[in-house]
Amino acid sequence: MTRFLLLRQVAAGLIAVTSLQLVGTAAAQTTVPARGSASGQVILQINPTPEDPVGVQVYSAAGRSSLLGGYTQTGITLFTANGDVTGTAVWTTSDGSTFSFSYTGTVTPIPGTTDFLFDLEAVGGVGTGRLAGVTADIAGQVVLDGLTGAFHYDFGGIWILP
Repeated sequence: MTRFLLLRQVAAGLIAVTSLQLVGTAAAQTTVPARGSASGQVILQINPTPEDPVGVQVYSAAGRSSLLGGYTQTGITLFTANGDVTGTAVWTTSDGSTFSFSYTGTVTPIPGTTDFLFDLEAVGGVGTGRLAGVTADIAGQVVLDGLTGAFHYDFGGIWILP
């Protein structure tokens, strides 16, 4: 009787381990390095004021990245005078596939210049076309010319493929 209970416990343990392995395999996703850069222009900027403490930037850019190839970008950034940043953007590839995402971070003036440094992070995202099911975990830095509104950014991280 004791031997039967022991075998039953071992069998139950093997079933549990096998089930967990199958669940892990089904949930496993492929990751590949994400790297890219772009240059762009702020089209509209409204600075924060004491009456309206959230500023707005509307912008467009063009760049190149792993997985995407060449892409264009449109986006909106919300920022506060104390340096908090949130935003949304859409990257559109040459074949019309899109990757939409939200980002958060900070913005600080670069001492001795009219430039600003944005440190941003995006996690998740939604893809269409050949990017359907793709998500990302990326971080980047944007340098914005405070006089002209021109900017450049580089990013890195991972693409998470379905």
